[in-house]
Amino acid sequence: MPIYKRIDEIDKTYLESLVEDEVLEDRGIEYKQELNILKDLPPKEKKEAERKFCGEISAFANADGGYLIVGIADDKGMPQKDGPFGIDEPEDFDRLKLKIHDIIDRGVEPQLHGVDIVQVKLNEEKVALVIHISSSWSKPHWVGEKGCRTFYTRTSGGKDHLDIRNVRELFVLSETMVERIRNFRNARINAIEEGEPYIPQNFGDIPKTVLHIVPIGSAASFQAFDISTLSKMFRDSFAKYGFNMEGIFGINQMSGRVYDYFQVCQNGTIEFVDGELVDGNGILSALNFESRLFNEIVPRIVTFQKALGVNPPYIVMLSLMGIGNHKLSLTKCQRERLRKTVGDSMYHRQEHVHFDRPSCMFPEIVIESLESANIHLEMRPVLDVVWQAAGLPRSFSYKEDGTWDGEEKGQNCACP
Repeated sequence: MPIYKRIDEIDKTYLESLVEDEVLEDRGIEYKQELNILKDLPPKEKKEAERKFCGEISAFANADGGYLIVGIADDKGMPQKDGPFGIDEPEDFDRLKLKIHDIIDRGVEPQLHGVDIVQVKLNEEKVALVIHISSSWSKPHWVGEKGCRTFYTRTSGGKDHLDIRNVRELFVLSETMVERIRNFRNARINAIEEGEPYIPQNFGDIPKTVLHIVPIGSAASFQAFDISTLSKMFRDSFAKYGFNMEGIFGINQMSGRVYDYFQVCQNGTIEFVDGELVDGNGILSALNFESRLFNEIVPRIVTFQKALGVNPPYIVMLSLMGIGNHKLSLTKCQRERLRKTVGDSMYHRQEHVHFDRPSCMFPEIVIESLESANIHLEMRPVLDVVWQAAGLPRSFSYKEDGTWDGEEKGQNCACP
């Protein structure tokens, strides 16, 4: 019985139902009464406990992903109704999460994205730890020291070793998945450019911003979601909405003119196309572009994915179409940061620099969570490339300490 819930929706009632209904361990679920890695063990035993734990985490990542639930006793995969339920509530949960992530980072190669940890309150003293591991797009992952690496996966019976043939297959699968995601993006960009029937026709040749959000777990395991659950949300949010072979779409328009549209695909992938962020007069406002991205577009995408039950991490791909000879306009604060970085003479020359090609498909990045407090920092690599494509060194919406500050301060700003 796979868990069809987001990790933040799993509560005490749900965990109790797993025990009462005697839901066996399978490819997607594993129970543990406790975590040995959290105990005070001698160095040799501690190292072995960490290796075993990393093997269990990598097994989920090498398969379809799943949940490791700590606080439920089991006997050969069967949760025990009369067994201990829960572990002692940690004094500092955030510190505990950092410790677990550090063990995974040190023990699993290549680096594993998409591990999320929550605690579920069971009573005044006890909690359960729920660890969600996404199916990885950079599989296979291994554990162990150089020269003695071990590969694991999940089967219906739990964790199992991968033989050399399976390892080769995963390497090929990982390469083909990356290629498949890039081909998907290319096909969608071509469809927008050519005006395929399911693309709003009156976008015309105006410049467009295109954002693709691909859940790694769905891309890796061909997972499908019930997109009909978004019907009411799309009906309330868009001037026009409907279904197509890809999934569900919503269009914002006024007087027959399309401003933007969302397409949510069956596997949870979201495509956003905007015809307003790029000014038809040859100007792309850095302030409007980044502010709308963070304050309007990403929060709406999070809402859709939450409603579907899509889990992070995500592959994010940004494209700008039809922006040849467009200029990136800056606020007073952004210009001041630019001047301090490049000096007066180069600053005046760069005032007249434009995007260096008609369309830009920026490199894909992996983001752990779109609703993370660090979303501005995680998006910075792609935004830096946007500014560089316009002839500037980096995004000057970020201050010296790396924090995003893409809001206009007015004429009296004192930029750091």
